[in-house]
Amino acid sequence: ITDDEVKKLSSLNSAWAEFQEMLIDSETMLEKSKQNMKRDLMSSLENWQSGCVDLYSSLTEQMPTEGDIKMEDAFAKIGEFQAQIKVIQEKKVGLKMGLDLFETELPEPKELAKAEKDLKLAEDMWTLRKDWTRNFDSWKTGQFDKLDVEDMTNQAGQFTKKIGKLKREIARWDVWELMQKTVREFVDTMPLITDLKNPALRERHWNDLKAELHKDFDQTSVDFTLEKGF
Repeated sequence: ITDDEVKKLSSLNSAWAEFQEMLIDSETMLEKSKQNMKRDLMSSLENWQSGCVDLYSSLTEQMPTEGDIKMEDAFAKIGEFQAQIKVIQEKKVGLKMGLDLFETELPEPKELAKAEKDLKLAEDMWTLRKDWTRNFDSWKTGQFDKLDVEDMTNQAGQFTKKIGKLKREIARWDVWELMQKTVREFVDTMPLITDLKNPALRERHWNDLKAELHKDFDQTSVDFTLEKGF
């Protein structure tokens, strides 16, 4: 054995001790890092949960449930909250990955579930109103003698069913009440429209209608529409 080898052997115990000490220090640092990570994670979780509560509170206050809100404003507000929920859901994914490292379950805030449900109801309600408005506008401005009364009646019936399905959840909303009233009134006028399209209808019947409505129009004109007559 050379002198150099003897020297290395004599320092082996010291090096091993230093290595073990380094391992202990590393484990201590790792444990501290894990503790700091968990602390930061739990703080982020708390902030996230508070954000869910704040979101639902804001949604409850600003939900477009009034019947006199402009349609574009209603959809803008819905879009605004959808964007906020998207951010919250993205944060949720990150939190879950972190909590999984510590074998901790991610809580499901009831406020987030309620916010998502209410926002979906608002979107469904305003989409229904948008679709109805589009259909009604085409009917009221369409040439009267070319109106398909049977199709109008069937479509109005479909809208009535959709409105009815939403009743349990949002019957308290003004926009729902207005929508129900609007469609019901339209359905109530369908028998009259059917009668008016009857070729056997006499001129005197039209004159009686004009007198009752206090309007003067030419029902034989190609430009005659429901809007002009009613």
